[in-house]
Amino acid sequence: MQFIAKSNFTNAYINLEFVYNWTNYYELYKYAAYNLSVWVNISSNINFIPINPGIIVPFTGAGARIGLRWLNSSNDVIRTDWSAGIYGPFVGWTFLNVTGIADNATLNEITQLHLVLAVEGNMTGGDMVLFDDVKVQHWTPPPIPVPFPSQIDSDGFPAQALQVYWILKNHGYSDDNIFFMLYHTNDTVIDINATDGIANDLTGAVIDVENDNVNASRFKQELDISNYGSFASEIGSNDELIIFITDHGSNSVLGDGNATFHFEADNSFITETEFINLVQQISSKSMLINIDMCFSGNFLNENSNIGSSWYNLPNTPDFILISSSADSLSWYWRDNTNADEFAGSWFFHQFWNQIDHDKTVGVAYNFAINHIPAGRVKTIYETQTPLIHDPKGWQNTWTL
Repeated sequence: MQFIAKSNFTNAYINLEFVYNWTNYYELYKYAAYNLSVWVNISSNINFIPINPGIIVPFTGAGARIGLRWLNSSNDVIRTDWSAGIYGPFVGWTFLNVTGIADNATLNEITQLHLVLAVEGNMTGGDMVLFDDVKVQHWTPPPIPVPFPSQIDSDGFPAQALQVYWILKNHGYSDDNIFFMLYHTNDTVIDINATDGIANDLTGAVIDVENDNVNASRFKQELDISNYGSFASEIGSNDELIIFITDHGSNSVLGDGNATFHFEADNSFITETEFINLVQQISSKSMLINIDMCFSGNFLNENSNIGSSWYNLPNTPDFILISSSADSLSWYWRDNTNADEFAGSWFFHQFWNQIDHDKTVGVAYNFAINHIPAGRVKTIYETQTPLIHDPKGWQNTWTL
């Protein structure tokens, strides 16, 4: 596919889209993830020598990008998931990709998927944008979508929370020192591992807040040190605190690119700034924070420089922040009927399994990011890029 500027002007604004209706030819799978990828070249007219890198003038448009456009049966656009935009100049071809989920998050039934190749911005006459090797992948099994489809029984989220709970218990943490919030409505049997002989990992678990009460309001109450009787209000300056949260995540709700953590019970959410403002008030000896959701690296970074703009914890001398992904999807096994034989997070299940075997945080992180899930060819790092922030090198010594 070639977009080329007309040759009879010096510089002009271009806004072009090539749209392909995927659902005219292929079935659309609800709650599944689709990945669109393409190679892009921005060059001077290839019919004339020399062929030089071209450029789309920055700040005049979104550049060259690709998108997944979701529509309803009335042909109304529900949303478009866009890749990053590129402008040049660069030599040769650059890879772009974007992932989106047919999730009906707006409560407006998605029935169509259009693939979009787009160019927007000022270009010089004769310069062109070339798109090549366009591919679409329907990823299976799909991740747990947003919002959670109530008709699908998924052990994934509660299984992951229970894995961390039981590992803490097995390493001597008492229920008095664990505050456990667990949403598992209509799911009374949760089986983490297919081969461990435990039929239901809920059995014996002491849950402090359950099901419909697991929402943003209660979560913020318990993290507020000024709220008398809250979990956070009882944390002392010599305590070693672990915070592990898992559920849905988004980077599109706020409109400014920042991330939100969602709660299945009522689809309420907490923003990254609300979370960090509460956590920053806690004074403890050390803190390990694990965020297990889509766009979790975004959630722990204060601007778009994901991985280099981490939030700080000024009242905690030693802390480590770990996310299951960068600014991208985080993948889960819905249940344990897969070749890996577990339900839960691709990344954090492996991470906590290593912690359970007395490995340091650093060893556990490196093991997990290099793991290849069953049936895949890419490592977890290549798939979703988990991130770690450890200002003082604590990961080299911290174990349970």
